[in-house]
Amino acid sequence: MAGAPGKRTRSNSRASDERLLQALRLRAQGQENAQIAAQFGTTTGGLRRDLNRIIGADLAESGEPAAQVLRAYPWRGET
Repeated sequence: MAGAPGKRTRSNSRASDERLLQALRLRAQGQENAQIAAQFGTTTGGLRRDLNRIIGADLAESGEPAAQVLRAYPWRGET
């Protein structure tokens, strides 16, 4: 479905989810945001935003202490 001209549309597709999971894997393996963003054809800021949304959802929904959840994202806080 196309969005209005000039408006960004969001995809909630399985393919989009798979790309985000792959981006998380690559980030966890030590690749920098800029490398991953280039590979996926997005911006560094867009990638960072998407990864932060995932981390935020994990924090909100996991039921585990924040410190424990954040151990899964050791790069968080890096610029």
